[in-house]
Amino acid sequence: MSYLIKKTAVTYIIFCSVWRGYKPNLKYQRVWGCLAKVMLLDHKKRKISSKTSDCMFLGYAKHSVAYMFLVLKSDVIEHNIIVQTKNVEFF
Repeated sequence: MSYLIKKTAVTYIIFCSVWRGYKPNLKYQRVWGCLAKVMLLDHKKRKISSKTSDCMFLGYAKHSVAYMFLVLKSDVIEHNIIVQTKNVEFF
């Protein structure tokens, strides 16, 4: 499986370098289903409660530069809803 992922990534890099003339930046690419800590918006933060939510990465937003997440565990946001944000820390 990891061989296929590496082969696909290398093929994509070669395609982009030939077609566009430069190598793509793969720094922002993430694996679907990975866990992340999503920072809450300022109006949702409270002094004592946590300022992040545990979420699962679902994909990239269609009409913005944000990521889409499924909320797994949070004190402030409801569970099992999809949020779009760019303010996130992957682990």
